[in-house]
Amino acid sequence: MADVILFGAEAAAEVATVYLDAYSEHRVIGFTVDAAYCKRDEFMGRPVVPWEDLERSFPSECVSLLGPISFRRMNQLRRDRYVEGKKRGYRFISFVHPQVERTGAHIGENCFVGAGVLIEPGARLGDDVMVWSNAHIGHHTAVRDHCFIGPGAGVGGLCTIGEFCFIGPRADVMPGIRLGRACFLGAGAVAREDVPDETVFLGAETSPKARYPSSRLARHV
Repeated sequence: MADVILFGAEAAAEVATVYLDAYSEHRVIGFTVDAAYCKRDEFMGRPVVPWEDLERSFPSECVSLLGPISFRRMNQLRRDRYVEGKKRGYRFISFVHPQVERTGAHIGENCFVGAGVLIEPGARLGDDVMVWSNAHIGHHTAVRDHCFIGPGAGVGGLCTIGEFCFIGPRADVMPGIRLGRACFLGAGAVAREDVPDETVFLGAETSPKARYPSSRLARHV
């Protein structure tokens, strides 16, 4: 059991808090956001403190961290906070909803896996991976660090999902496919063949690939 500080003080943090309060052994005791966005002192009846000054209120030896539950800047914001938190001596927990089926699967650190997700045997989630409700991750698939998989998305067996990938709601990756680093699949997109780093699928099965890389998207999402 750990006392936990969550990143964020908005809707996604509220969802995570409700789940942890109801289904985990951990206790959410507060929230942290970047000082520039710290506009409130309290959220869900618990304190909100600036990330830059977190040690003053919640020293690293007293609490663990989780999040941010976000894909901002193509998951780079979450990666940055995760790496910085580790350097500052904080531990990170993972949360897996009790409705998740995950027999024989590996789940790394600072992961959040929502309700109804199926992770088949032999699959591996790296560190800092977010998976939302009712997604499917096939057998012996490797999801690398810092990825975000949206609700209802499907990843077939024997796939490799590169670091920083975003797989949107109801998007699909066919079995055996390899997504390069930082690929973006919009809602309903389908990857039927291996794709190089930073490939952008605009969304919907019939939509073309974008002519620009996902690094351009990172400035806007």
